Amino acid sequence: MRLEQRPPRSKSYYELHLLAGVINPQFGFVSARFERCRVATGRGVGDDESRAVDGCRGGVWNKGESEEYLGRWKEGDVIGLAWDLEQRQLLVAVNGDSSPPNGVVFQIEEHAVQHAMYAAFVAS
Repeated sequence: MRLEQRPPRSKSYYELHLLAGVINPQFGFVSARFERCRVATGRGVGDDESRAVDGCRGGVWNKGESEEYLGRWKEGDVIGLAWDLEQRQLLVAVNGDSSPPNGVVFQIEEHAVQHAMYAAFVAS
């Protein structure tokens, strides 16, 4: 899912409630250049023109490159995701808690903030 296109803002915040049956959720932001697919390709939010966090498998993805994320999500959690263009950061909160291992999960490259970013979610 990608939310409808909106002009870039300096700060954006979205929440996602993890319901039963959600497997391998990746929640993040994609650029306007991100290509959507209607068939399974094994690629999604966090690959190519996007950044994502997965608290079930414990990873953060920045344009296809992954790093460990120590936060863990479970059914019923509310995941907050913030994009701060001024500080060039992607931040995560779980059930309103942004203390480590949540909080800032990426510093975003300066050139990336020149493009609009849109909230996106993918799960198996």
